[in-house]
Amino acid sequence: MKLDREAAVPLHKQIADLLRERIERGEFRPGDRLPTEEELCRLLGVSRTPVRQALNQLAREGWIERRRKLGTRVRGGSSHTLVVLIPEERWELPLKLGLELYHRAFPARSLRLSTHTVGQEGLREKIIQAVARGNAPDIALIDTVWLSEFVTLDFLCPIGELDPTWIHQVDFFPSVLAGNTIEGELYGLQPEADLSGLWFRRDWLEKEGIPPPTTWEELLHIARYFAKKPPRPRSRAWYPLLFPGGRRAGETTTYVLLSLIHSAGGEVFQDGQVNLGEPAEKALQFLSELVHRYKVAPKEVVNFSWDQAPVSFGRGKCVFALGGSYEKALIKRAAGWDEAAFGERVGFLPVPAAPGGRQTTIAGGMTYVIFRQSKSPQTAFKLLQLALSPRAMKDFCVSTGQNPTRLSAVELLDPKKDGFLQETARLLSQARFRPQLPTYARISRELQGMLEAVLLGEVRPHEAVRRTEAVVRVLTT
Repeated sequence: MKLDREAAVPLHKQIADLLRERIERGEFRPGDRLPTEEELCRLLGVSRTPVRQALNQLAREGWIERRRKLGTRVRGGSSHTLVVLIPEERWELPLKLGLELYHRAFPARSLRLSTHTVGQEGLREKIIQAVARGNAPDIALIDTVWLSEFVTLDFLCPIGELDPTWIHQVDFFPSVLAGNTIEGELYGLQPEADLSGLWFRRDWLEKEGIPPPTTWEELLHIARYFAKKPPRPRSRAWYPLLFPGGRRAGETTTYVLLSLIHSAGGEVFQDGQVNLGEPAEKALQFLSELVHRYKVAPKEVVNFSWDQAPVSFGRGKCVFALGGSYEKALIKRAAGWDEAAFGERVGFLPVPAAPGGRQTTIAGGMTYVIFRQSKSPQTAFKLLQLALSPRAMKDFCVSTGQNPTRLSAVELLDPKKDGFLQETARLLSQARFRPQLPTYARISRELQGMLEAVLLGEVRPHEAVRRTEAVVRVLTT
């Protein structure tokens, strides 16, 4: 057993990691006696203090039991149970894949998962309540924009405390690392990433000899073309463009609005300051004109649920839909397409560029975190390491249609079967993540309300931006 005395990792943690790894690998089996404190001091060349700290930590984690005059032994027949909180059942798949790999790597250890599926709605509140009661889960899957709030509340364990070298050995996209890092510390391990963008009917555009739009002007021009010439006979009102336009669609509305603001050259949140300004006015004006002036989108978008635009898109009720890559499964299911049919009929692009702006995409998604209250943070981390290994990540993302967050997982994709994921992976390399602010959830609601008020005609874009900036400044001070 060797220690690195030059490393930033405390000696007691290194000692605990060395002993834990030997137990996991079966070198010390249940019931085996560990070397005494004196023997460990001599073997490692350290004082008794870090050795005692390491053994106490392993005892708290349930790996060993210490009894006076009887020594320290590996807990006999013990099994570890990790408590996991997830919003939907599909998020259990990476953990199951990780658990299978864990048992292969550490056959001498028994590890079980106690998984609780609580639904997306209310997930944040359930986590906060659990921490307040002192019974936080070991692992939870949260929205990346909650990281800042949970870090500020000291809920989460930084990955660097568990292994300061691991992050330098893995190949996450830089944008993903940035989106899961708070004040220089990585807190989230993200199995997939979602991207904002524009869905378009590839087959209908190709039939008319029209290239996909890359600017607001082109999008409007093509939408007006299809408003006059629907691709199918219509018996009722036809709108070629749909998007989420209010509070009811929740974060999907914010996704779209932030993307349009960025495409107009806005930063929104920069150096801790809120700066909606002219780019936000342009985005609001553009969306308002799509509805009220050009009538290529319906007034009802203000009451859309988050999934209404993609489902309608899948049913052939529009040519374009602003939304996110995570809607792919909804579109396929609504249309009844298999992967081949989807690829032939549908395309996905970054949000088109405003005049003088650029195409852009906003990244987000769900991320696994480990709680400070966890009794087995190292075991939780080891499970997540395996769950996010390239092969496990690739298998999960192919099954869900979501974007891998590691370059090595992208390289495992099949170009023929997984072409959509390869396309969106290229977008991820340039994507921006939503801002990491403790009050993001409230700020997001204000942005949704700002767009809703403009689309309802209650206020003009300039005044809506001015009011929202004033409220958001209060929330961020």
